[in-house]
Amino acid sequence: MAQLTTNTESNSRSAAGASSITASPAAAGVYSARPSNRVAHIIRTWTVERTIGSAFAVCMVMLCVIGIGAHRSTNRLIADNHLDIAAQTEMLELSELVSSIKDAETGQRGFLLTGDEGYLEPYGEAITQLDRHVRSLRQSASDTSTQRERLATIEPLLQRKLAELRRTITLRRANDVAGSLNVVRTGEGKALMDQIRSIAATMRDEDGRVVQQRDLDQSAMGRRTLRTIWFGTVFTFAVVLMAGLLIRRDMLARRRAERALRDAEQRYRLLIESVQDYAVLMLDPGGQVVSWNAGAQRIKGYRAEEIVGRHFSQFYRKQDVERGKPENDLRVALEKGRCEEEGWRVRKDGSMFWASVILSSIRDESGQLRGFAKITRDITERKRSEDAIGKLNQSLQQHTAQLEVANKELEAFCYSVSHDLRAPLRSIDGFSQALLEDYGKTLEGEGRDFLQRVRAGTQRMAQLIDDLLNLSRVTRGELSRSNVDLSAMARLVAAELQKANPGRAAEFVIADGLMAEGDARLLRVVLDNLLGNAWKFTAKQESGRIEFGSTGSNGSRRFFVRDNGAGFDMTYGHKLFGAFQRLHANDEFAGTGVGLATVQRIIHRHGGKVSAEGEVGKGAMFQFTL
Repeated sequence: MAQLTTNTESNSRSAAGASSITASPAAAGVYSARPSNRVAHIIRTWTVERTIGSAFAVCMVMLCVIGIGAHRSTNRLIADNHLDIAAQTEMLELSELVSSIKDAETGQRGFLLTGDEGYLEPYGEAITQLDRHVRSLRQSASDTSTQRERLATIEPLLQRKLAELRRTITLRRANDVAGSLNVVRTGEGKALMDQIRSIAATMRDEDGRVVQQRDLDQSAMGRRTLRTIWFGTVFTFAVVLMAGLLIRRDMLARRRAERALRDAEQRYRLLIESVQDYAVLMLDPGGQVVSWNAGAQRIKGYRAEEIVGRHFSQFYRKQDVERGKPENDLRVALEKGRCEEEGWRVRKDGSMFWASVILSSIRDESGQLRGFAKITRDITERKRSEDAIGKLNQSLQQHTAQLEVANKELEAFCYSVSHDLRAPLRSIDGFSQALLEDYGKTLEGEGRDFLQRVRAGTQRMAQLIDDLLNLSRVTRGELSRSNVDLSAMARLVAAELQKANPGRAAEFVIADGLMAEGDARLLRVVLDNLLGNAWKFTAKQESGRIEFGSTGSNGSRRFFVRDNGAGFDMTYGHKLFGAFQRLHANDEFAGTGVGLATVQRIIHRHGGKVSAEGEVGKGAMFQFTL
């Protein structure tokens, strides 16, 4: 039934399409077509309004970027202008500082030479100006650590220079002309003046370099700002142009999509109306039929004009209607979006058929219920086939149970046979041996031969019983699979054979690394039989050789046991694997003819095959796969 439902759903999709459509004029305006093609998807997800809004947003972002960049550039330019003014002011103060010191020194020299106090007026004014220049320089140099250090160096020199000037003036006022001149001649004042000039010149040069670098930075920043403005303008223009192209393409796509939708709706309508294997119909939210296709007419027997407008419960059995099944199906489809089931439905003529039904709710873009889509398929024949298969399965299960009982009875019978036959055989063999031991001297040669034949027959019979039990055991029980080292297992078998017959001149050649996945116990039985047969049939060779190896890769690996013994005639090769089938006389090579049958059953239980090749007098090779 699950497979039937899946097929019905798959076919219903192909019949109804991936979208809900208006299937007849009666349904027009009730169900809106939902396009499934790419163009219609563009209409739903990318509108003209979104295009304009996106372009506007991009343009606003770009204008903001340009405005922020221009604002930052303007602020930087204003700040740099303030710094330039400060640097130029500092350069001017430094020049006036040096000029004031010169004026003070000039007034001092005039006073020293003439003693006229009038020369000290420029000196006094210079001293006053120096104090103002130093305060101004302290303020302007506060932003540059290097300039502050230089100013801190120049202030002590100024103090020492002023002290030197005051000392000479004091000496001259005391009429010690010679002393004042001696102070001048020492050159201390000139050295101080040279140091002051040097430091002031360095500070002016530094200010000039900073102003020059700042001018270069301002020029570069102006160029960057201009490029940003140009780029922003071009980019904004490109975005607007692209938005216009997208709008135009969107409008063209909309027109194409509308044409495609009309064509698709027509195709879907024709498709639904032409479907013969499915009844495809639409229901309004109340369950009344609003559309009808040819498949519905064929399956249910109603023509469109007979059923459109009637409630879909018309198709249910009377007892189903009485217990409210139609309404319950609508409720399930409404709550879960889909109601899927199989059950009996009624045709117009009153006959019933087994139907696979899918009832799906249809909603518009806002989520409002617009109606239901109903797809029905007549699967009466499949239902009958499934019922027949179910009966066959039930019968098979009964036969399987009977076989299991028979197998258990057979197993019990085998155990009983083994136990009941072994006891008399042991008695016959034991009494025969006692006769030979106690009365062997009184018996003639023919009598002893008869007793020996009796013993040989009972031992052979016991061996046959053991082989039959082993043959029955290999077909019962679960396989216990594991990775088996066949090389190591073959070496153990070979060692046991050589130990049992130490005088045999036979060579075993066993390949290394022969691994297989299987039941280790049963695979040991396989190697016991195959290697044992090779050992037995090479007994008459002067130098027997028995080889165990494999050919092919892991995907098609074949194991083989090869010998150079008696071999066999391939004409009778088909008898090798039959129980009790032997190609050699018992007095030539002993055996029961069960070993190879056991090998074949074990290999078949492992999903493999076994085969044999041989030639009389040249040996044989047995191959098997797992």
